Amino acid sequence: MLALSSPANLSVGQADLETGDSPRKRPFGLAIALCLLGFPAAVVAVSLVSLYLGHEISTLVAFEAGLIVAGSLALLAGRQLGFWGLLRAASASLLVLSLAIALAAAMVDSSHDGRWYHKEAVLLLADGWNPVWEPAPVPSVGDSFLRRQLLEGYPKASWLYGATVLTLTGNLEATKSLALPLLCAAGLTTWAALGSLGVAGWRRLGTSLVATANPIVFSQLPTSMVDGLLASALLSMVAATILLIQNPSRISWGILVSSMVLACHLKATGPVFSVLLFGGCCLVAALQLGLRTSRPRQVAIGGLLALCFSIGVLGIHPFVTNWRHHGQIFYPIDQDTDDALELTLPRRLEALVGSAFSSTSVGQGRRRSLELATSRQRLKVPFTIGAEEWHYLSRAQHRVGGWGPLFGGVVLLAALAVMAQLGWTTRKRLALYASFTSLILLTVLVIPPCWIARFVPQSWWLVAGPIPLATRRLGVWRSLPIVVLVLASLLNSGLIGVRSLGEAVTTSTTFRSQLTKLASRGGERSVDYGIFQSDRFHLMRSRIEAKPVEDPQFSLDVVTGYRRPSMQRPKLLDARTQRILLRWSDIKGVSSYRLRVWSLDTFIDGSSPAQIEIEVHRPRARLVKLPLPLRIELSACNLLGCGPPTVTSWSSAVPDLAHSGR
Repeated sequence: MLALSSPANLSVGQADLETGDSPRKRPFGLAIALCLLGFPAAVVAVSLVSLYLGHEISTLVAFEAGLIVAGSLALLAGRQLGFWGLLRAASASLLVLSLAIALAAAMVDSSHDGRWYHKEAVLLLADGWNPVWEPAPVPSVGDSFLRRQLLEGYPKASWLYGATVLTLTGNLEATKSLALPLLCAAGLTTWAALGSLGVAGWRRLGTSLVATANPIVFSQLPTSMVDGLLASALLSMVAATILLIQNPSRISWGILVSSMVLACHLKATGPVFSVLLFGGCCLVAALQLGLRTSRPRQVAIGGLLALCFSIGVLGIHPFVTNWRHHGQIFYPIDQDTDDALELTLPRRLEALVGSAFSSTSVGQGRRRSLELATSRQRLKVPFTIGAEEWHYLSRAQHRVGGWGPLFGGVVLLAALAVMAQLGWTTRKRLALYASFTSLILLTVLVIPPCWIARFVPQSWWLVAGPIPLATRRLGVWRSLPIVVLVLASLLNSGLIGVRSLGEAVTTSTTFRSQLTKLASRGGERSVDYGIFQSDRFHLMRSRIEAKPVEDPQFSLDVVTGYRRPSMQRPKLLDARTQRILLRWSDIKGVSSYRLRVWSLDTFIDGSSPAQIEIEVHRPRARLVKLPLPLRIELSACNLLGCGPPTVTSWSSAVPDLAHSGR
């Protein structure tokens, strides 16, 4: 990570500084970064103030935020860039924001959390819900956890930005367009910070690319999830802190404040990470430059004021309201507790290391205990990828090995790169590298389920730290581990990006094809949305008449494992068959059974009957396999394939089984 190695050059000489960017060249890239960070931060600030005043989210929020960013850009960078420079920076930023909206609108979000509560919150906010003064509307399925904890208690930066985009575009998928602007801003800010430290050439490029290309960001690019957004915002904040310590400027202050506002309001852990990372950077800089040096102290005071403004003023909702109603600002994190919260530091470190060297896999549900995590960990040989792991790379919610399929090998390469540079660097730089490595590990281990990569996205920065460590020119052989480290890190992130984007394109193509088929058939459709209430938007936009089904007897999502009351997770057989394990008590006396099939592998177009193979497990009896010819009627379309199809009758084989005693 940039912060691990960058302040190591805090006391380098003028000769080193001459290899970096000159002050004239730096502001243009930073001006673009300020716009890309400042616009969503201004949208969040204006939206929160509007909600505090009792107003709704509207298109005026985007207009007011644009004026704030334009004025800030002219004030902070007008002298250095001039009129045409400002115009170029604003145009480039507008192009990135527009491109992000267009790409997001073209891809359907198939992530569980994105469809569960992120999109639902965006729809409610755009529809006039004021979370400051009103409770969240009760979902039709009565999901109290969704209503009470997630919608009301979580930070809402991405939701407020998404609701603003929705009022402008009318496209729900376009609301997840924040990832690309934050990614570009993080890259530009990191590049500038490394230049101010005297890091030049391929080391500067490699460090910037590796630190920015976080696999958590790439895995969540086509989704509404916020872990990758938090990673980019934190990286911009750390880079802006280094810029202010090295070469203070007004534009760097603007980037720091904008990134802090976003980091604190993207996720409940954002304030913790922001305080620890910013405070740690200032402390290490003060120790390096001397406690009597005023610059780190000035940066620390200004940054702490910005954090207080973000958390205590803009954060009246949800942080202050959470404190008032629930006794702590991190609600509802405490409502999802288990033995993970009681893990000792060595146990957390054990789980973290085990996850780093395990195959990437996806766990279901919200349980995060160490025993569950270690049971899913499957250690593997570094730089190998299995078929199952390759399949899981397309998912956005990895539980084990979430840093990518090559991360274990990349960690070993990072250690080798450090050893290769031991004789080519100074003790002071090594001490600073160790200090910042310890700082990042602290921010990781403070989170109980630290083995889940997306909960601690800043952990990826550890592999970027060794790249600019050396102070002298290395030979070919000593440079080789660093070059391989850069290439392997980028390949690791690239594999996740290719898989997640490829899956998003495939899902989107199938989804839109199904919507077209359903719309052409006409008529009213009975729909079981389950917990994914946001799916209603797509049916309404396609003018498909949908009648919600209240509380079906059974409902199963084969992708997420959501089930009730006692379903077992199904195993896919082929494109036309579904295997389901049922307990006898679940189906005895049932006259109708509604099955939700949400998988591209089980697409049913409604043109012909389909076979569903059901296994019935009777108490104290062997497993009986019953191929039942069930009449399937396609009731509605779903994001991940089809459905929910409705089983309108059971085969007579089921009641016969009850009396045959087989």
